[in-house]
Amino acid sequence: MLLYTMVLPNIFSMVNYNFKNYSVNAIAGEPFDLHRGNTDILLLKLVRHKGSYFAYQVRGNSGSISRIMRANGFSTHNSVTGTLQKGDGINVNLFDPHIPEILIAGQYLPDMEFMPYDLKINSIFAEFTYNDIRESMLNNEADVYISNYNEDLYNENYDKITFLKNYGLYFNKKDYKYLAVLYKDSGLFNICHDYIEGSNIILLDRPGMIPDYVFNKRCDAGISYSDYSEMYKIPLNRWAG
Repeated sequence: MLLYTMVLPNIFSMVNYNFKNYSVNAIAGEPFDLHRGNTDILLLKLVRHKGSYFAYQVRGNSGSISRIMRANGFSTHNSVTGTLQKGDGINVNLFDPHIPEILIAGQYLPDMEFMPYDLKINSIFAEFTYNDIRESMLNNEADVYISNYNEDLYNENYDKITFLKNYGLYFNKKDYKYLAVLYKDSGLFNICHDYIEGSNIILLDRPGMIPDYVFNKRCDAGISYSDYSEMYKIPLNRWAG
């Protein structure tokens, strides 16, 4: 993003070439927290949906390079209010002119890593909390919703498929102090709340990162899905999903 906003424009200005990012006007698909009085550069996922472009944030730590892989654009804001509300207009500079047309929203599950290639390149996934999903369903905003909350999210506009997903505690120390979990407001975070209390929490944005952190001893334990147990060969206390 710094390359596009600072480096390239200055390099081209030296040879009197007017560098311009390819951009589109979009609608904020969710609220964005900004730093009031500062310039924010937002890493975004953009989808073309129902005749308009909608922008969603790429969650995760700012130092996570893998976030770039999930983005197709960015936006620069000089924040006055400290927030960007859902429905506000937002200009998005594109990394790639190909904009997906399928919106999948909800909680990330390991199975999504094995989506068919055509679906993967023609869709984006936006992380939604339980209340976000309910509100979005009422407005018929997304094509597919994925939820690992225990509460029923039935809506007459959508067909429902239910399946169980096993999850558990990966650990390299049974007496753990540092625990890796999915981001707050993920269904798995809320389900495992009793195991989280009293631990030093490391919030991660993908379930596959959690056993990797445990395996490489970047934390003592982590809560994630059992799909990764064979891959990492580390102990897992399994609970039913």
